[in-house]
Amino acid sequence: MAAPSAYASQHLLTRVERAVSGSLYHLGAGIGRWTLFTLQTIIHIPFTIKHYRKQTLRTMNSMAWGRGSIIVDGGVISLLVILGIAIGMAVAIEAYNTLNLIGFGPLTGVIGAFLNIREMGPIMTGIGFAAQVGCRMTAEIGSMRIAEEMGEPLDEESAGAPTVIVS
Repeated sequence: MAAPSAYASQHLLTRVERAVSGSLYHLGAGIGRWTLFTLQTIIHIPFTIKHYRKQTLRTMNSMAWGRGSIIVDGGVISLLVILGIAIGMAVAIEAYNTLNLIGFGPLTGVIGAFLNIREMGPIMTGIGFAAQVGCRMTAEIGSMRIAEEMGEPLDEESAGAPTVIVS
């Protein structure tokens, strides 16, 4: 059996280079579109607040508090209270079990205080807020699309319509 020729190995190298450069191009284009959309959204925030002040405040209030019920559509505040209690209990149980192995069970409160406030609190708040608000915004935009409140601007791809809706 003959050894592979230099042409075959060069051809394979060229195909790999094309595949990698193509995927990097698409990655860069995606990042560019995301960056442009983010900047346009930020630029449209003053316009949105100026022209749609009542709707913006109503939406922000709805994102934070929901309809006021705790179990269904409870808003971010009630979600954070429930998550705080659950994570605090989990940290306390694990800290006690671990520290009790070496005889330092009474130090559980110190570990819980530092860990919950400095580490778990910000992480829990960020994840809970992002998940709750992201779901609410997606549902709001979906219901606007179904009710045809924003069908024409998105179908015509008019300048700035998606960014105004998001901002």
